[in-house]
Amino acid sequence: MLISVGVMLPFASSTAHGIRQSSAAQPHRRYRRHSRAWWRRHRARGLPALQLDVAAVEASAQSLHYWHPTLVPGILQTPAYARAVYEAMHGPDQPDIAETIARRMDRQALLYEPDRRFQFVIGEAALRWRPGPAPLMLGQLDRLGVVAALPNVDLRVLQFGEVPV
Repeated sequence: MLISVGVMLPFASSTAHGIRQSSAAQPHRRYRRHSRAWWRRHRARGLPALQLDVAAVEASAQSLHYWHPTLVPGILQTPAYARAVYEAMHGPDQPDIAETIARRMDRQALLYEPDRRFQFVIGEAALRWRPGPAPLMLGQLDRLGVVAALPNVDLRVLQFGEVPV
């Protein structure tokens, strides 16, 4: 399902992680500093631990909202897509990559709990970027189709040209 800017703006506001609407026009220096510090703290504990932290947050919620402009959200990724993304971001020699991917796949069990609600908005770029060969992305697109058919999942795509202002 495609999504309009009118729908995206309230969604973005509700998932802005503490960034005030009035600061949206300013450079996000504070957000970037916070984000870098957050990554350093979690990287020090290891990527599998990060997946466990994310899983704990997800497990504590009944309604989850995800927005990602350029990647398929982790909870929707296939193992091959997740591996390609991790290798692109962290290099192929990470000793804990298999465990990290396994933890990420474990998080997907929540999608099948009918009392939980999920809303995903992903950018068209996430569907067009191929982190590996065509069969890898075909498998990922198939996975998105399967998850989108679940009654408790609302999956939308913000297409190119629909730019929130």
